[in-house]
Amino acid sequence: MIAHLVALMVTDTLTERVKSVMPTAAEERWLEIGWRTDIRKARIEAQEAGKPLFFWVMNGHPMGCT
Repeated sequence: MIAHLVALMVTDTLTERVKSVMPTAAEERWLEIGWRTDIRKARIEAQEAGKPLFFWVMNGHPMGCT
């Protein structure tokens, strides 16, 4: 009986910890952006829509590993 209660407490604590580090819906809004990988097609699409082109450039490994 006590082992079952301890297991429930551990599970609840683990669930709370997982929820605390997972991104919220507001934090994942960037996933809704229609990212493009072809700059030429993106330029044409932006021009046709009358919108600016956001150009993200980086040098190195995306995770900062070198």
